[in-house]
Amino acid sequence: MKKILLIALLSLFAATTFAQGINFEDLSLPEALAKARAENKLVFVNCTTSWCGPCKVLAAEVFPRQEVGDYFNPRFVSITLDMEKGDNPPLREKYGMIGYPTLLVLNPDGELIHKMVIFPEVEMLLAQIPNTYDPDKAYGRLKRQFDEGRADKEFLLNCVRAFVLAFEPDNARKALDKLEPMMSDEDRFSADLWIVYTNDRVSPRGSDNENFLFDNYSRFCRYTGFSEVMKEITRRYNNHMRDIISNPNRVTPMQLNSMIERFGNMGCPDWNTMRIYSLFAIAAQGDIDDIIIRTQKEYKSFRDAEDILFVYQTLTRKVMPMGTPEQKTEWKRLGELISDSVPDGEEKDKLNILIGMMKENM
Repeated sequence: MKKILLIALLSLFAATTFAQGINFEDLSLPEALAKARAENKLVFVNCTTSWCGPCKVLAAEVFPRQEVGDYFNPRFVSITLDMEKGDNPPLREKYGMIGYPTLLVLNPDGELIHKMVIFPEVEMLLAQIPNTYDPDKAYGRLKRQFDEGRADKEFLLNCVRAFVLAFEPDNARKALDKLEPMMSDEDRFSADLWIVYTNDRVSPRGSDNENFLFDNYSRFCRYTGFSEVMKEITRRYNNHMRDIISNPNRVTPMQLNSMIERFGNMGCPDWNTMRIYSLFAIAAQGDIDDIIIRTQKEYKSFRDAEDILFVYQTLTRKVMPMGTPEQKTEWKRLGELISDSVPDGEEKDKLNILIGMMKENM
């Protein structure tokens, strides 16, 4: 009995120990292509740089997952290339890279089959990588036919999605322009095109696409779902408020109040955070006493520590150069209270460094 138990425990240990994610090999691109040819596989290339934050998250939290390795290892010879080192920089132009992490799938001849620039999430990676094997969704084939002039409706829909995922906003907009005359109302609000309105490159702040989303949010809700649409509207609204906090003169007080009223009537579930950002945007357009009073009242109201840290650090650029000695002292005291109220981490460390610099200059 003890022997059987020991064997079971050893088997469990072995399964745990040898479970792995993607098996990245220490190969050059030509070596990986040759190995893929010999093994009848494709080549997966994780294109990264030393400064790319999302690349580090992918490497630490996504690629090591067993379910990711289970999909990739039987299908791909996988390598990681730093696009700023060795012989790699020319690959940026060859494969059209403008952002990182760029994930490429190549055939053994080095021909581009699929390309993605994605958030570092397991679910998104495993949802998108199978498009490599779908000729109607694989980036490489779509891009070649798009360049050749193909322009039927379903094809262009697939191009828009593929170009957005490949971090190619110019190509996505070109495909949208060709698609526009063919679209019905149902097409415009469909979940198939929702990716357009969640991408800041294709639909930047203040763009026609963003305004179309805001003007027609209720119709988007019917096709894409209330929670998904409200999440995106909240994100975009808060980013607008952050812009105003950073640069209060980019809109007039009347324009700001109109914006707040417009979004306040949409019924966003997270209106509390939106409301607090709105109050700080209003304060940023006022004088330093307005900023201090608003911070005294609201610094504990944000649920996410990153929000109040952003607000405090941004408004410091106005308070410290322009404030009286008394205002500066109170602002520093508020910074210490905020530091005490947020969890330890990199952002808190940055705040404490800022407070230290303020003390030295007072």
